Amino acid sequence: MKKLLILLAILLIAVSAFAGGTKEVVSEKVLNVAVTDNATVLDPGAYYSFNTQRVMRNVIETLIEIAPDGTVLPLLAESWEQIDDRTIEFKLREGVVSHAGYLLDADDVLVTFGPGRMANPGDPGYDELKQRVGSFESVKKIDQYTVRFIKESPDPVFLQRFNLNTTAIICGDSYNKKNSWEEWMIKPIGFGAYYFDEYKADEYITIKKFDDYYGNKAPLDTIKYEVVPEMSPRVMGLLSGGYDIILNILPDQFSTIESKKGFSVTGAPINVIRVIIFDSVASPVLKDPRIRLALSYSIDRELINNTIFKGLSKIPNGLQQKNFGEMYIDEFKAVGFSPDKAKNLLKEAGYNGEEISYRYLVDYYGGEVATAQILQQMWKDVGLNVKIDLKENWDQIETDAAAEGRAVINWSAGAPILDPLVQMGDFYGPNGWFQLHNMWKNDRFNELFNILNSSDKDGSRRKAFAEMLNLTENIDPPGTYLYYIPQFFGKTDKIEWEPSGDFMDFRSGMIEIVE
Repeated sequence: MKKLLILLAILLIAVSAFAGGTKEVVSEKVLNVAVTDNATVLDPGAYYSFNTQRVMRNVIETLIEIAPDGTVLPLLAESWEQIDDRTIEFKLREGVVSHAGYLLDADDVLVTFGPGRMANPGDPGYDELKQRVGSFESVKKIDQYTVRFIKESPDPVFLQRFNLNTTAIICGDSYNKKNSWEEWMIKPIGFGAYYFDEYKADEYITIKKFDDYYGNKAPLDTIKYEVVPEMSPRVMGLLSGGYDIILNILPDQFSTIESKKGFSVTGAPINVIRVIIFDSVASPVLKDPRIRLALSYSIDRELINNTIFKGLSKIPNGLQQKNFGEMYIDEFKAVGFSPDKAKNLLKEAGYNGEEISYRYLVDYYGGEVATAQILQQMWKDVGLNVKIDLKENWDQIETDAAAEGRAVINWSAGAPILDPLVQMGDFYGPNGWFQLHNMWKNDRFNELFNILNSSDKDGSRRKAFAEMLNLTENIDPPGTYLYYIPQFFGKTDKIEWEPSGDFMDFRSGMIEIVE
């Protein structure tokens, strides 16, 4: 009898299991990305870099978003009203939950732009906000879901600035529970489609799908950005199945990837111009604008494009973009390649072979090392004595503490807003990095900046921008353009994804893993 009862029990369990069917096992969707380096500052409001942008925009969202055609789209703000050229009110979405479980409201916006983070000199994001957005007269809570921003002065692209990663909204409740900004930055909390999971300096960053996201849910469960500085290990890791996407691929590696079944290369030049910057304050040699002009005239930009990028990049007409529309100065002629002019300028300046330091990194920008080596040879050909000086990190290049001996450095100038005010004006302007950090200053440029930063009633903004282009290219150059940055990625064909600028967008509708 006992055996019979046991047998019946076994049969009942089996029948129950059969009736319930076989439970489908859903495998986790994990994306492994090999990058040259990861962000060292995880707060997008405190520091802009490619490394921060490509990760954190998936995690910490802005109030609005701008489509490639310039259309303004709602994100954390469901609507807005621009009252005048200094004042905007945003109405926040209701029911939006942060990664820590707190509801979004106006207080989060006040904390984002408030004391301790951005509002006061010395705050981590103060300089970044001042450079990219400008100064606010006030940021005021109107009600629980309405915030009013008032700028100190008129801004012709005021609304569009809230697309910049600098203005991304953090979770104020989480921020206030930390003892310091440094403690909060270890694991930033926002309202995005992914939440920040883990960070190990010089090793990897992981972000994970946020199930309570207010919009369409993220298509991936986990994304890991692993640091692999050298190109060959990145390529081999891709082809061996260790990585799904790899960054900063140069054309000479395309055939290695594309010749293997199941792998391909994607990408194109992005809306960011690679430039070199001249420190005319720290370098005694570069105080003379004729030597800076000689450096510019010595550069054969097409040769760099053809040699390193196989002609796949493009050469801009100075520091401007064609998608600026009416503000694009088509009639402007940028400094081109003229070694004879370079030699004459050096002779006029009495240059006697004084050493000029050029600091660079190992391919923070794709092809950075090769570009530095080619530039050094071009400069040597006209009689310039440029020493290329490889550095380990940005602190050894850009900071005030590293100013001694600095002459030429690498940089990039993006146009996240389709207007020269953000690219040219904020780049070289009175609130830009290079004037704030005493690398270059020109009073006439600053007068023109004020015109560019005003409402345009008579075409004065375009005239001001044209003069700014001429001043920075032909008279007193703070730097010079090179080429549009080409960003190429190797990937497995199991990944359906196309890159979009310097932001690796892994949100809903942007990427799919095909089994």
